Amino acid sequence: MRNVSFGFISVLVSLVALAADLPGAGKDAGKTVIYRDTWGVPHIYAATPELGMYAMGWAQAEDRPEDLLMNLLRGAGELASVEGEGGIDSDKIVAMWDLYNGCKKRVVELEKMDPRPPSFVLAESYVRGINDYYKKNPKAAPAWWGDRQVDVAMEMSFGRI
Repeated sequence: MRNVSFGFISVLVSLVALAADLPGAGKDAGKTVIYRDTWGVPHIYAATPELGMYAMGWAQAEDRPEDLLMNLLRGAGELASVEGEGGIDSDKIVAMWDLYNGCKKRVVELEKMDPRPPSFVLAESYVRGINDYYKKNPKAAPAWWGDRQVDVAMEMSFGRI
């Protein structure tokens, strides 16, 4: 009986020690952590949804800097400025449905709400993560992006396309 109890306690102590080394636990407890697995896939550990969305924006900017900005440019109706003729049809759709301008108006309305809708707060966190990544890593942004900043309306508009 003693050996069984000792063995169980040994296993339990080992599991607790292993758990302390997991991302988001031990020294990472309470921190926002982007852990990348063997294949480079980001796994986010965060104390709040807002911090998680911030990290998601950061990770997407880090992983696919040009594709992300191209899609956000598509949402703003400015794809032809980079792709030339290949982006005209997409820009026409954004203009025809007034997607980007409509989203900008909606953002202004959402910013005035008290409290602001949780989905809007999460979108702001996501966009802040993207912008902070490019601010800290300016060479990651392609030259065609210039000094633009990602805004929530770009993300909303791309989602509506």
